[in-house]
Amino acid sequence: MKSRGAKNDLRRTLYFRGCIALLLMILGSGFPPAHAETFKFESKTSLKSYTATIGSQLSFPPGRGQFPVVILLHACGGLDRWGKASLSAHARSLEQAGFATYILDSLSARGLTADQVCDGPKGREASEFRLDDLFNARDALQNHPRVDKNRFFALGQSHGAGVAIWAAVNLVNRDRFRAVAAFYPDCRALLHSFSLRSPVIVFAGGKDDWTPASSCEAAKKRERPPGEEIELVIYPDAYHAFDQQRRDRYKGHALIYDEQATANSRKRMLGFFARYLSDESSGVLSSARSGPPN
Repeated sequence: MKSRGAKNDLRRTLYFRGCIALLLMILGSGFPPAHAETFKFESKTSLKSYTATIGSQLSFPPGRGQFPVVILLHACGGLDRWGKASLSAHARSLEQAGFATYILDSLSARGLTADQVCDGPKGREASEFRLDDLFNARDALQNHPRVDKNRFFALGQSHGAGVAIWAAVNLVNRDRFRAVAAFYPDCRALLHSFSLRSPVIVFAGGKDDWTPASSCEAAKKRERPPGEEIELVIYPDAYHAFDQQRRDRYKGHALIYDEQATANSRKRMLGFFARYLSDESSGVLSSARSGPPN
C-alpha cells in the first residue's frame, strides 16, 4: 500500500503535468491568453429612445500597463454567429499585436434584430445611434485603468464600417481616432466634401453586390488636401462579408468567405494601425493608394 506522502507526490506530479500540458496547448494555439471582462457603459444618443446601457467584451493582451484600444463594430446583422466569430478572430490578432479590443454590441441591449436594421428605416436610425455608441464607448473606456486614453482605433464591418467612416469624418468635431479600418463599407460618406480627421484604410470586394467597390474607388480618386489619407485595397474575386466564414445569400446578396483576402486584410490592417501608434505619426499622410494585395 502506498503511503500518504507518496500519494500526495503523485497528485502534485499529475497537477504539474496538467498545467504544463495546458500551457503547451495555449502556446500551440498561436495566441497567448488574454484577460477578458464585460465592460458596461450608458450610451446617451441623439435619438433619445435608443439610449441604452451596453455591456460588451473588453479584452487585453498579456502583460501590464496601459494598452491602445481598437473598438470593433459589427455589421447590420449584429453579433450573429458569423459576425461574432469574425470579429473575435480580428480581436485575437489585434491582441497578439499588443492592442486591447472592445467588441461593441449595439443591437442586443436594444432588442433589435438583423431584419430590422439591414433593410428599412431602422438601418438609418442605427447609423446615428451607433455613431453615438462608438464615441460614448471611447469616452467610458478612457476611465479604465488599463486603457491608454490617447490611442483609440476603430474597425467596422459593412454597416459598422460605414459608422467607422463617419467617425473618421467626425462632423461633430469630437476627438479623432488614430486610424480607422473599414471592411466592405458603403463609401458614400467619403464622396461628400467632408474633411477627414482620421486616416482610413478600406477593404472592398471586387464582386461585392451589396456595397460595391466602385463608390470607394470614386472616393479615393477625389482630390483631397494634404494630410488626408484614404488607402483602398480591392480584392478582385472577393464578395461581401469576405472575412466571415459563410457561403450563402442574405437580402439577395452573396456573402462568401475568402481565406486569402481575410488573411491579407488583417495583415494590412495591423500594419496600418501600427503606423499611427506613436504621437509622432499622429499627423495624417497624404499617400492615398489602391492596388492588388501584397
